[in-house]
Amino acid sequence: MGRLFLIQFDQTPDAFLYLCAICETHIASWKEYAFAYHGLPNDTIGAIFHKIVNVYGDGPEQHHKFGDYTVEDVHCNKCGNLLGFKFIDNANDNQFRVGDFCLPLKKLLIWDGEDGGEMMDADTGDPV
Repeated sequence: MGRLFLIQFDQTPDAFLYLCAICETHIASWKEYAFAYHGLPNDTIGAIFHKIVNVYGDGPEQHHKFGDYTVEDVHCNKCGNLLGFKFIDNANDNQFRVGDFCLPLKKLLIWDGEDGGEMMDADTGDPV
């Protein structure tokens, strides 16, 4: 296996980052956050992102359905944690863009640069 190269965002006071809840790898900037989605199983809240980093997909042979959408699971590059899924195709609906990502908030942490770099649970907002 080759060397693992991970993208890291600048951790400045105006940064607001989403990280993997297991290994704290940078996953997304708040600038890529689109909206919250409340339609996941078990009343889980998901975050829709236009772009994320440090993830890999399962590939075309593992595509599956989420409602009318064809999706692909995405995992953290560093620890392999299943983070959510990417929209590959949408049959009749334009609620989500092809290429967007849905990540359950319970799989993420938030790093808030404004509060001196405080790390919080993305789902509950509790400090970690």
